[in-house]
Amino acid sequence: WLGWKERSGHSLFASERRLRKPLRQELADLYPLINSYKIWHQLGLVVGRPVWRRLFIDDCGLFMLDPKPAFYLAQPCVNPLIALERCRSAEEYRHLPLEFAGDVFYLGLIIYYYLTGEIPFLLRKGWPTQKILAGEIINPHLYRSTLPAGLGRLITSMLAPEPSQRPSIDTIAGLWNEYLKLDQVLVKP
Repeated sequence: WLGWKERSGHSLFASERRLRKPLRQELADLYPLINSYKIWHQLGLVVGRPVWRRLFIDDCGLFMLDPKPAFYLAQPCVNPLIALERCRSAEEYRHLPLEFAGDVFYLGLIIYYYLTGEIPFLLRKGWPTQKILAGEIINPHLYRSTLPAGLGRLITSMLAPEPSQRPSIDTIAGLWNEYLKLDQVLVKP
């Protein structure tokens, strides 16, 4: 087990997911997924672009079925947003290999969507490519004004167009752990 374990839950895109939880609970929901990425990176493994229909939520938080899908298993019948499917890291648009920083981009995309219910880039003809490459990220506070300012900056930095500008998964996990410990941080910025 490398941070991903099989369990039942509801699709991240299920209609009942649209009900907003308190911010503290949503941050706690995200921690297991962040920790799974951390474990993979410690082992020198890159998770890669997520298979969006393999993201689920249950009482323990947000989780992804094994990121290297076993194709002989049944695939969940869910319809993630086409815009999310079209979001790629800047290095993929530049035809560069995906490394740890690419994982940070995709984790940032998952976190942004989970906390706001929206994607972080404006679309042009249905594609976010130009905005991703330009680093034009919609401030998450536009969709969720109660996010702490530092958390908004962290999420935005995870989506930076240059891989070297993105934080490491260790930094993200450490800061996330601090956010979970400090109630006063989880009030309006």
